[in-house]
Amino acid sequence: MSRTDTIQNGIRHLTFLPLGSMSRKRAKDAANWAALLRLTPCGLNLTKLIASSDGVKAFSTQLQRHFDGTKFTHVGVGWDTSPQLLALAGALAMHCDCGISLLRTEIQSRDAGDASAMSVLVLVELVENGDDLLATLHRASQNVATPSAVVGFAAVCAKEEIAFDDLNVPWYCGWTPKGAKMEVATSVSSIRQLEKYRLRHCTTSYEGNQLGEDRSEHWVDGDVAMYAVYDGHGGDIAVNFIHDTLGRLVQDALHLRQHDTATNEHDFKDNAVVVPSKRKASSSCQSSTKELLRQSYLECDQLLKDKLTAYGPTVKASRGYCNTGSCAVTAVFDGIAP
Repeated sequence: MSRTDTIQNGIRHLTFLPLGSMSRKRAKDAANWAALLRLTPCGLNLTKLIASSDGVKAFSTQLQRHFDGTKFTHVGVGWDTSPQLLALAGALAMHCDCGISLLRTEIQSRDAGDASAMSVLVLVELVENGDDLLATLHRASQNVATPSAVVGFAAVCAKEEIAFDDLNVPWYCGWTPKGAKMEVATSVSSIRQLEKYRLRHCTTSYEGNQLGEDRSEHWVDGDVAMYAVYDGHGGDIAVNFIHDTLGRLVQDALHLRQHDTATNEHDFKDNAVVVPSKRKASSSCQSSTKELLRQSYLECDQLLKDKLTAYGPTVKASRGYCNTGSCAVTAVFDGIAP
């Protein structure tokens, strides 16, 4: 509390005021503009960033600093982009003292007439990963009317950490959900044509503040690939064990079948007598991928049971011991016909 004394008609008046009314509320530091972003299943929400003039200024300053060596005359955004990104692009253009270019489809760009040459810095809200960055940059390059050209690429957010050192233009991603800051490429190699979109394999997941009990994995081994999702429950003991074990069992079983198949073919060509192995390898040569997958599940289940029962009577007597488990969904693509 704060006290003020006033004298009126010889009478002293005491007035008490709350401290909040005497001091001005300090605005939050918006230098960390990424804290104003919200990544939702529907995409990136820029509402809080746009509402903060300090946050927009911090973003524009950081982006301008990373593209200090790149001369661009316009900030380019898609003609159908969100109003929030359009507002952010406008603020960036004012900060960098340049114009705005709306990037339309390739057919619409051809009708642009004799447009003056522009050096465009493409700005997008969100990219999934490195492949998505390449595909987005490729589309933007096609939507820039000749003789203009794309000289840089910037994304407000990327879902995954991206690393390129041979991209033909400088690029920048401001923030990732894990907080990893990504810098613009320091060295630009000789100009090259963008490669066509290639098939790659990745796994992404979302989880809240509490550690989730779901896992996933994928691997590609020659002509064989496996994709799996594990839904754990009752703790993460079972799901972690299955995540570390099931895929390896499937891969080992497929390798064993391929090896035995190649051995039998070689022995047949040499007209040699095949001596059955003590292992179950001879029968696995004839088994289908479905049967191999089934046997891998059963073996993994038995190994998990052995792990849990090995904890001893103290753990087994505790509540919740038998509640840990996991569902597993797998898809195996085998290049060798069963």
